Amino acid sequence: MAIRYAVFQNPLQEGQYYPRPVRENTRTLDTLIRNISQKCTLSPADIQAVILAFIQEMIDGLLDGDRITIDGLANFSVRLSQVMTAITDRFDFGQGGQLRVSTTVHPAVTSAIRAQATFEKLNLPARQPLLVNFFDVASQQSGVYTTGSIGQVTGENLKIGDLGAADQGIFFISTPGGSETAVQVIQNNGDRKLVFEIPNGLAGNQRLVVRTRYASTGALRSGELTEPLLPA
Repeated sequence: MAIRYAVFQNPLQEGQYYPRPVRENTRTLDTLIRNISQKCTLSPADIQAVILAFIQEMIDGLLDGDRITIDGLANFSVRLSQVMTAITDRFDFGQGGQLRVSTTVHPAVTSAIRAQATFEKLNLPARQPLLVNFFDVASQQSGVYTTGSIGQVTGENLKIGDLGAADQGIFFISTPGGSETAVQVIQNNGDRKLVFEIPNGLAGNQRLVVRTRYASTGALRSGELTEPLLPA
């Protein structure tokens, strides 16, 4: 399987282009377990039990403030940030404190991928929104949403041409069902990043779709995440 990529024009520099991976699939935990079971003698149930215990052990270590080092894979650690006005101040979520889990991939992983990677160039049809990742600020996770929270979408060609047009914007579409909810508040309308308020009242799995009209053609273009978003 090759790493598929497309070439995009740099919107800030005429005559410059750059490659960007096109992620068409997401390997979920179930997919990884199934694939691993085909490469060893352990059952899927045993593999799942080990992975879940492994994840919980990592969480326990991070809750103790420890750094988790997985040789040959990655390092994990907790990072804190907060604006304080005195040396006696204490970390407090209620005072704007933020906690993030930092991940650093081991150089051996990058080296192995560089040595074995093959590439396939994709010729995308017409210019259209390409949604690469969704990040939920409230839960600090990708692939899930929290109603009333802030959502961030990164990708290419995302900028909404007319924020006041009913046929353009960011839309959550329930699946199954097809009920469509438009985002009302967009805080950042960029070509590579959209920041917006996730509508209240959403439930269940949701497709995330961006629709826009580009000035060069005027045609309505649409793009969506490859996987539905799950409630956080």
